[in-house]
Amino acid sequence: MRLHVIAAALAATAAAVVPAAGTAHAAAQPASCSTIDIGDPGQMWISNQYVGEVEQQYDSCTHLVIAHWQWAGSWQQAHNGSTSVTVYVQASQAAGFKQSTPTTKPDTQKDVSSAIDVHAATPDQWLAEAVVNYCGTHGTLHDYSNGGTLDGPHPTHC
Repeated sequence: MRLHVIAAALAATAAAVVPAAGTAHAAAQPASCSTIDIGDPGQMWISNQYVGEVEQQYDSCTHLVIAHWQWAGSWQQAHNGSTSVTVYVQASQAAGFKQSTPTTKPDTQKDVSSAIDVHAATPDQWLAEAVVNYCGTHGTLHDYSNGGTLDGPHPTHC
């Protein structure tokens, strides 16, 4: 009699754990999503004044590579909307010409970003770029296939 009770309990447990054939399951989602900094930022100086930096970021949920620019507070105070930055993510030369849609914003906006899907180019090698007053800089060229750094960063003094 005890064996019959144990077998019934095991069958009930298995039915609760093992789904019936043909049952649809949602795709597994990461336990948490995050945006992480990739490599080193490209810093910029114009006329010996620190302007800001562009860094590459990766969003683990959307799989976007992001170029993120942040103005230096001292530059913002001194220029008060008179300059703008254009920010974009650029693929490596090996991937051909591929980039995110550039975003241009004035220095009154502290953070400026532009993003593209990490798999939009092959190989998955990207860097973040920024241009202010014809002065350009970029951070690390990152290879997403192996986590390697291929180039950079390139701080700029204009």
